[in-house]
Amino acid sequence: MSLSHHRPENNDWIPQAKQQVGDAAFVAYGNRVYDLLLRIKAGTYFDINKQVQEENKSVFIKFCCLFLSENGNPFRNYEFSNDYTRMMHKKVEEIVPRKLIKFKQPSDNE
Repeated sequence: MSLSHHRPENNDWIPQAKQQVGDAAFVAYGNRVYDLLLRIKAGTYFDINKQVQEENKSVFIKFCCLFLSENGNPFRNYEFSNDYTRMMHKKVEEIVPRKLIKFKQPSDNE
């Protein structure tokens, strides 16, 4: 079952989540999610459907999205599966390099 409907469009969910659970619980849960993501071994994935309780899936996915946006995902080595049921940590050699733009040298006639 796809979990993509939990993906936030922006960070407007944060104030409401903090109000519901309190700042300390919000930060503690966020830190647990971040720590978990950082422990995923390269070349493997974390199965959200199997490892996250149903009532936590929405906020878990939101924190994963926050992790990706805050850290800028500089090496693009973390990503969701298309249906948001898995968070994958790709090996460096699996990452497709960005296409480089080659500029033409100006000719003497220009």
